[in-house]
Amino acid sequence: MKLIKVSVSLFLAFILAVSAVSVAFAEGDNGEVVLSGTAGEGITWTLTGKGLLTVSGKGAIVDDIDYEYDDDGEVSSWSKNGSIGMSVDEYIIGIIENHTAGEFSTREIAETELNTVTEIVVEEGITVIPEDEFGSLYPRKITLPSTLEEIGYNAINAMYAEELIIPSDKIDVFQFSVPAYRDGAQPYGSLDDAKEGYIQHRISEEKFFEDIAPFSILGEVFGLQNGVYEYDEDEMSEALKNINEALGTDYDNLDDIAAAALEKVNAYFGTDYSALGEVFYVSESEFGPEVCAAEEIQSMYDSKREEVFNDDRYFAADFYEEPYEGRNLYDWLTVYGVKGSAIEKKCNEAGIKFAVAGSAGGTDLCKFCGRDHSGSFLQKILGAIHSVLYFFAHLFGLRP
Repeated sequence: MKLIKVSVSLFLAFILAVSAVSVAFAEGDNGEVVLSGTAGEGITWTLTGKGLLTVSGKGAIVDDIDYEYDDDGEVSSWSKNGSIGMSVDEYIIGIIENHTAGEFSTREIAETELNTVTEIVVEEGITVIPEDEFGSLYPRKITLPSTLEEIGYNAINAMYAEELIIPSDKIDVFQFSVPAYRDGAQPYGSLDDAKEGYIQHRISEEKFFEDIAPFSILGEVFGLQNGVYEYDEDEMSEALKNINEALGTDYDNLDDIAAAALEKVNAYFGTDYSALGEVFYVSESEFGPEVCAAEEIQSMYDSKREEVFNDDRYFAADFYEEPYEGRNLYDWLTVYGVKGSAIEKKCNEAGIKFAVAGSAGGTDLCKFCGRDHSGSFLQKILGAIHSVLYFFAHLFGLRP
């Protein structure tokens, strides 16, 4: 009997050791922590170099918010300072701005935005995710806890998600930013196609701002010539430097700059303006004189802008809005939730794939670690080991 106990103990010790090595190996694949912080009392978060953003702790995620009050003591406005998403955004901007190999191309910038955070895991114990928390990030997989009770407006962005796991029927998938199409638009065939669509959208957006730069510069030149902007000598020198840099010119007076910018504006819009007064005028407002564009060119500008920013390749459904006929959600987005819940019903109505939480592609998730072990041979061995561990943990009341 004693020999059996010793053998069982050695066997369990071996299982634990192998499991620990396997888990360590799996976690090592996620890379080292590159960014971390706190988001309320007892709540911490980390971002790894492989793009895994994890939030841990108990209770509500809390952001640093500045409130402004009116004369009656009511909140008139508020702004966030330290949300997790904002911290990660600043980190992404830092990557782009401090790139040592030279300037990023628009494609590289878009790929950096898409790939810095590829997975968000909000662990068990978190009860509230505030609005706009992760709305500016583009994860491929999002896992939310069963303890989650409240989620704010635009808190989760599922525009490029392949999986969205929601093991709670208290959370409505339509509170998230989810991908959608305008009437008549054809859905992308794959996530890679959608990512390429986003990149091409950013390239179009960047080109628009480059092409329209002379138009904006002309407005500044017109304002300087007509006393709308009162610059001293140093300020004027700095303005001329910036204007020349934007136009790719090297002039030391406003007249030459205006002629060069006007030529580019005419080429872009297909117009034939010969003087700034045909493009702009000065209008008086409660804040003083300001430069306004003439109606014709303002209309052309708005049309060009709308063409870029209303691109069907990059469009999100309005939050809380029911999908109308003709609007198709991305066909690869799968929502995992509680069977028979309101989430399942809404997903079925909208054509989003729905699976019961606790399964991934029809495969049960591991009860011990919550992962899918249906892939490689090593994963299947690890799954078998975790099944044994879960049996004993459940036997001794350590797991439900």
